[in-house]
Amino acid sequence: MAANVYHFIEDWFLPAPIDDVWQVLSRISRYTEWWKPVYLEAEIMGSAGGPSDEPHVGQIVRVVAKGWLPYRLHFSLHTVALQRPTLIESRATGDFVFRSCWTLRPEKSGTIATLDWAPIVEKSLGKILSPVLKPLFEWNHRWTMKHGEAGLRAYLKNSNL
Repeated sequence: MAANVYHFIEDWFLPAPIDDVWQVLSRISRYTEWWKPVYLEAEIMGSAGGPSDEPHVGQIVRVVAKGWLPYRLHFSLHTVALQRPTLIESRATGDFVFRSCWTLRPEKSGTIATLDWAPIVEKSLGKILSPVLKPLFEWNHRWTMKHGEAGLRAYLKNSNL
């Protein structure tokens, strides 16, 4: 695997019903509400169905994100598959090129959300530094995921879905 190619599989346990989890994860434009301080901006750019906040295949969301490391990433997320309440799949272009797939399954007291994420770093400095800094970039990913899981747990607990 090339140094600028990564693959992560993450499992989050969320003490909430699967439909509630799907409703939140499928609305990429609202990640700024709960995935802090990672998602800085998320703006719906449009789709064949228009710029609706309602999750749908073809939706495009422009994102600015960051991790613990001092750089920002700009990319557009394109929703390519939705199966309520078990699947959310996106493709991205920009500083990252990736596919991401959330699969959800009910658990006795909540939901297991699994993210299968395969980014390719295209931002020039990140691409150049990947051979040397891959362990640091992987640590940065784990930092962002820790914040995402904690933020989503709190958001689900405090929202009225």
